[in-house]
Parts: sequence; structure tokens; C-alpha cells
Amino acid sequence: MPGQSVEDLVDRSGVVVARYVRGTRFGRPCAVRVEELGPRTDVAAALAETRPGWVVVAGEDLCRALVDVGARQVRHAHQMLRDLRADPPDPGWAALAPSGALRLTEPPTGRHAPLADLHDLAVLAYPPGHPDHVPEDDMAEVDDYTAGLLRDRTTPMCPASALVFDGPRPVAALLVTHGPPGPWVGNVMRHPGARYAGLGSLLLRRGMAVAAGHGDRMIGLAVSHTNPARRLYESLGFRSTAVYLTVVLPGTP
Repeated sequence: MPGQSVEDLVDRSGVVVARYVRGTRFGRPCAVRVEELGPRTDVAAALAETRPGWVVVAGEDLCRALVDVGARQVRHAHQMLRDLRADPPDPGWAALAPSGALRLTEPPTGRHAPLADLHDLAVLAYPPGHPDHVPEDDMAEVDDYTAGLLRDRTTPMCPASALVFDGPRPVAALLVTHGPPGPWVGNVMRHPGARYAGLGSLLLRRGMAVAAGHGDRMIGLAVSHTNPARRLYESLGFRSTAVYLTVVLPGTP
């Protein structure tokens, strides 16, 4: 996300025990991509003592150690990758488009970015009870991320990205950025109406074919453990390669 920086984690004796990327989650400072440079118990203790109230996104073992010192788990997610070379998608998928009056386009950017409409779409796509539901009070962070993609271009967006419009408003979206393993699905969502069933699968298949056509080796995404969409991703050839937890440390940041 925009505004990230790399920081060291120092224990009470002044030793650097970890390194992480600083961002924000749920309106709180957040440590992601935590690289453990010392014993796990020392890393967990230093995080709990020096980063009260922070959100930490890390591997299962470190987060379990943080839960043991009072952290609260808020998400359990899988990193999933699809190998586009060993298991190439059908090249014809790059031409997939919805039927009827629905219209597929590249995401409009700059001042034409439909940020308000994408906010409304996200609210509909992730209602209360959905594993990825975001309370309205925290939606500003999602909106900032989307604005960074479509306006500021602080994170490069891949041509695999696309929107589907029904009239003037988007009803499905696939936003793909450039990540360490290759293209990374930042968000795939659709309106829950029956008329739009299947659009998520269509956008993902199209996106995989477009990415493969540009020579990308991998495409990845993250999905909550209890999200039923995980079965769709598995049917499209994505395989779980890592498991991450998100925890909130005790205290006030």
C-alpha cells in the first residue's frame, strides 16, 4: 500500500531481531512481511513490548507466538499461486467477455477512476457475515488502496486488470498489481446479484491468459481460510503455498 517503508525491530538490549514493512491496517500501524532475524520468542516479545496496538501480518508460527502473549487473531489467509508456465491457461481466455449488455473495459484511471462506484461495489460484494467484510469505519483504507492503484499509480497495475460495467456502474472488478512472484490479485469482486454470477471466474481466467501472454511466470492472490471463493481459485489451478495470520497486538498504538 502507499506509504510503506522498511523498519527494524529492536529488542530491549538494542539487538535487531526482525525487519518488516510498515503500513496501515484497520486504521492502525501495521507490520507486514516480517523477517525474523533472531529467536522467535525474542521477536514476539519485542513486538508486544514496542509495538502495542499494532497489526501484524506474518506466518503462522510467529503469529501463534504473538497470540500466546496476548494478541488477537483477526484473519487466517492462504497465499495461492498459479504457475502460468508449467500449467499455461488457454490463450483464448484473453478474449473472454461477458454476454448481453454487460461491458468489459480496462480500469479507467486518473480523474476518470470510478472510486465511489468501486466503494459501493466492495460494500455489496463483502456484506456483513462475509469472511472479508470490512466495517464501514475501516473502508477508508480500502478506498485509499484503490485510489493508489487507479489515480496515483503508486503500485503499478497489470494489464490483466479489468472492470465489468452494467450501464454506467461497475458490477465486477479484477485489480492486479505487480508483486514479488509476478502479477498479484489485489482484489476480485462482483455484485452479488444472480445476473452477475460467474463474472469473477471470467475475469480471473481472462487475467491469467493476459498475464501469460505478457510472459509472466506466476500469478498470485490471498484468500481468507473460510472464504468459499477458495474452491473457485483451486478449480482455476491456484495452489496454496503459504499460510498467514493477521493479529492485533494488545495495547494502544
